[in-house]
Amino acid sequence: MPSAPPSPTTERPRWGYRCATVPTPWGTLQFECDADGALLALYRLPANAPFAPYAAAAGDPVAEALRDYCQGRPGPLMGLPYRLAEGTAFQRAVWRLLEEVPLGETRSYAWMAERLGKPGGARAVGQALAKNPLLLRLPCHRVVQSGGAVGGFFGCTEADSVGMKRELLQLERQACQPDRSAATVG
Repeated sequence: MPSAPPSPTTERPRWGYRCATVPTPWGTLQFECDADGALLALYRLPANAPFAPYAAAAGDPVAEALRDYCQGRPGPLMGLPYRLAEGTAFQRAVWRLLEEVPLGETRSYAWMAERLGKPGGARAVGQALAKNPLLLRLPCHRVVQSGGAVGGFFGCTEADSVGMKRELLQLERQACQPDRSAATVG
């Protein structure tokens, strides 16, 4: 009988650690995992990072999931286990709520605040999202302003962030489209 996948926790890992980078269309992403393979962090490195990135090993499951995501197959990345080792209780609640926003869809900061029982707390939600430790895996790019406008995105300049957020949303929307090439004519 297969066991259930690990659920997110807030425990700090006791030992073991893996850190590597993957080039993407949006810059170099760095990930950090604990000894069990759970993601602890996934973020975009600044273009002027003061160190050379460590390329992920061939076959690394996180690197493969990121490559799949970049090629329009987000499923494997969304299924990776993670641990929230940092953040306040409110921040962790905001980050976990991101998993309720379906692939290819968006929700507003106000929607998030209301779901968390904090009506009027849209700005606090935005501040928590700015500290999201798991870029893409916890999809803060799916959260937009109440009028539908795409706002800023952590790890980018304002000009870059809007473009990146739009590209990520477009990629996910395309991934949700049925595969018309598999349809039979008859």
